[in-house]
Amino acid sequence: MNEGEQVRGRWAVIAHVSWGAIFAGAVVVLVVQLTLAMLGLGIGFYAMDPGEGPTAGLGIGALIWWVVSAIVSLFLGGWVASRLSGIQTRTDGMLHGFVTWGLASLMTVYLMTSTVGAFIGGGMSLVQGLGSAAGKTAEISPELREEVEKQLRQYFPDQKPQVSPEQRQRLQDRGAETAEQVKTGAARGALGSFVMLVLGGLAAAFGGAAGRTKGPVIT
Repeated sequence: MNEGEQVRGRWAVIAHVSWGAIFAGAVVVLVVQLTLAMLGLGIGFYAMDPGEGPTAGLGIGALIWWVVSAIVSLFLGGWVASRLSGIQTRTDGMLHGFVTWGLASLMTVYLMTSTVGAFIGGGMSLVQGLGSAAGKTAEISPELREEVEKQLRQYFPDQKPQVSPEQRQRLQDRGAETAEQVKTGAARGALGSFVMLVLGGLAAAFGGAAGRTKGPVIT
């Protein structure tokens, strides 16, 4: 028997970690997730009724589809990783599926942050360009700006904004309510992400267990 082989009962088990199979499983996760997302997007647009509002019932349906597609893609990714690695035991298959889930999660986070960073960078460039254009415009016509300021002073001499105590209290209450809504939304988002990650890890582990190969019988 070669070094690295273990015998469990009547099965020959090769104890190893196949990173190539794990990477292939992670790629399958991303591709299947993207494919199902496009399918759900197409079905959602096709079933949308403009007369009832473009977003009527869209939120809960999109959430359910996202959860189901994530579980399916992670199960398939774990299955592919386990099958390509030649794993023969349930535990090793589940471990390969679990590592596939971890790698796919890291790849997803990287892609999301890169995309968001690209959008933010483009937005900042646009804002800087607009600010530069506005500054140039202001430099070109200072007489027009002075004329507008003079007319405003003529129409509104010594006018200062007045805020009543009731308005100030209303603004404070509205700010506190907005802060509470933001806190609640952040807490729900974090808990939902935690539950989704746990479900995804379990799906990938079960996929790895299902994808293990059947080893030869040692007589």
